[in-house]
Amino acid sequence: MRYDLHMHSTASDGALSPEQLVRLALESGVNGIALTDHDTVEGLDETGRLAEAAGLRFIPGIELSIQEKDEDVHMLGYFIQPSAELREILSEISEMRLRRAERMVEKLSEIDKPIEMEAVLRQAAGGEVGRPHVAAVLVEAGHAKSSQGAFDLYIGNDGPAYVPKSMMDAERGMNLLRRFGAVPVMAHPALYDYKKVLPRFLDLGLVGLEVDHPSQSLWQRAELRALAGELGLLCTGGSDFHAPGHPKKILGSHGVSAETLAALEGRRPRS
Repeated sequence: MRYDLHMHSTASDGALSPEQLVRLALESGVNGIALTDHDTVEGLDETGRLAEAAGLRFIPGIELSIQEKDEDVHMLGYFIQPSAELREILSEISEMRLRRAERMVEKLSEIDKPIEMEAVLRQAAGGEVGRPHVAAVLVEAGHAKSSQGAFDLYIGNDGPAYVPKSMMDAERGMNLLRRFGAVPVMAHPALYDYKKVLPRFLDLGLVGLEVDHPSQSLWQRAELRALAGELGLLCTGGSDFHAPGHPKKILGSHGVSAETLAALEGRRPRS
């Protein structure tokens, strides 16, 4: 039994609709999936209904952006319980994402790489606006040869059109996850200075580390697995799937066993 616990749909910056995502999951041979869109739960109801109808175990999730010190930390929240109140809180982040994209478009114009905000919104197709949508429009406009090239040249963290996020702090973000029934797991820790921020998140109730992620090397995974063992944290994994065609982020390529999923579910906050 294998469960892919990290993927994105058109509700945020993924390329596939819930229906397409579930179809691909079936073709990939996984037994279950977690949808973890960025800062939104809008895709959960439809994806969950379709997944369960197809015989897949579905784990409702989110990938929440949290600011801790100078690090943009992503926290996966598993078994989150969507509600009108949660959606209202997340709408603040949605507005921030829109303003951020608008500022990126302005900065791109300032460096003579103009694109239209309307084209970025078309790319988002009603989902949460993110840098991948800006990158796609940069490629369409001929300013970059690929999405990765757009990040490297313009909108990556060191790029001339980069705009930092304005996010929840660690305490508010972790409290939000716990309040709505989610189990917090730090996403792809090796992509930031996790040793610097880990103590803070441990104090706030961190349950696990995403060890098996396609952007983390084997030695990074071994280091994270050993650290998780020392700290009594669960080790999770997922493909971080966004779109077909990525050489590493292939749906079903990373995941967890039924035993790990059961352990994760056993750590759900008690109401």
